Amino acid sequence: MTTMLALRAHQGAEALVLEEVPVPEPGPLDVVVKVVSAGLAPGIMRLLRMGALKHLPTTLGHEAAGVVSAVGRDVTGHAVGDRVRVHPLLNCRECDYCRTDRDMMCAQQAMLGHAAFGDAPMPLYEQYHDGGLAEYVRVPHWLIDSLPDSVGFDVAARSRIWPTPCAHSSVPTFRSGPLSWSPPRPAPWEPRRSSSRSTSASPV
Repeated sequence: MTTMLALRAHQGAEALVLEEVPVPEPGPLDVVVKVVSAGLAPGIMRLLRMGALKHLPTTLGHEAAGVVSAVGRDVTGHAVGDRVRVHPLLNCRECDYCRTDRDMMCAQQAMLGHAAFGDAPMPLYEQYHDGGLAEYVRVPHWLIDSLPDSVGFDVAARSRIWPTPCAHSSVPTFRSGPLSWSPPRPAPWEPRRSSSRSTSASPV
């Protein structure tokens, strides 16, 4: 198989297009995933009109999960047939932010299959802007999370595991057992409030 179907965005287009494109080949540090489940972000056409999708045409979809179909020659820890989900946040892994678990503040931070909002050159986004609304997606190996058998592909694709907790949100956590949800955490600048009522978080 040398070609695949992918949902693509084009400059100036008012609709997305299903196109036949080449199946991606892995570079030395890449993993190619055969996509089983993927998602499209709300408001993607608005972002397209805003110019936030800086490399067009591009394949959309920052939420994806599937099975590893190919690995680069220098990749360890992943093998063909592994069940995985794709972590969408691109980052350099070398700056102070990335080395202190604040990689959402990295100058290279962008989203695979989505948008880039910085003005600086973004070589990672240039290389990995194509997302998961395709039969296959190529990603750097460090953005692959292994899935336990208890987590389905639809749940994995739509779950977001951020490098740091996000205020006012529930953060899904992959463990050896079923998928679990941690309760929302207050932002560090918010005053703590005492309450006699208990609250619980549920997926949105």
